[in-house]
Amino acid sequence: MNNTTPNPLERLAQAACRWNTRPLDAETDWAARRALLDWFATTLPGCNQAPATLLSDTFATTRGEGSAVCYVDGHLGSPRYAALLNATASHTVEFDDIFKDGGYHPGSSTIAAALAVAQDIQATREQLHRAIIGGYEVGCRIALAIQPSHYRFWHTSATVGTMGAAVATAMLLGATSEQIGHAIALASSFAGGHQQNLQGEGTAKPLHAGHAADAGLMAGGGG
Repeated sequence: MNNTTPNPLERLAQAACRWNTRPLDAETDWAARRALLDWFATTLPGCNQAPATLLSDTFATTRGEGSAVCYVDGHLGSPRYAALLNATASHTVEFDDIFKDGGYHPGSSTIAAALAVAQDIQATREQLHRAIIGGYEVGCRIALAIQPSHYRFWHTSATVGTMGAAVATAMLLGATSEQIGHAIALASSFAGGHQQNLQGEGTAKPLHAGHAADAGLMAGGGG
């Protein structure tokens, strides 16, 4: 085998990295904007419900310093704090966008992480859109590759969502293709969330998205 041939992880990282510089046509840019608007529409009603409200009460003293907006409590804080609570809220009412072929909700974790980092570093709208697109592409491609068997035991939005969030974070922070690859690999170690927690009346399911955004942000270098 030719050692110069990129492995699947490297190819995913290269695809994401190219979104930082390739021409962004109007249709793709609008798709990113629509995904962002959809994320807000599903996040806001979840901001007034458990478990996001419970997290806000519990972790208020760990908000940290930063310019990321936590829509659950209306305060600024560190990107990880905002991403955790916002992603949890976004997956609560369960109207968030879905990639049906991969059984995967990309927006909750990917956009929560990307928006928190973008706000904190004062990124441009275009930079935010590009990071969302890159995170969506990698996450959706991974979800497509591992389904349907993965969903028998694991919650894709929790596992794959960690990698989508990591990619978006790394892109916003100016990571190289190699660094994005490392972020994906590290995110795979942080990924978790099994199907048993989706059963019954518990509130773990929204927390899966919150953890994915938080862990992915840390893997991408934004912790």
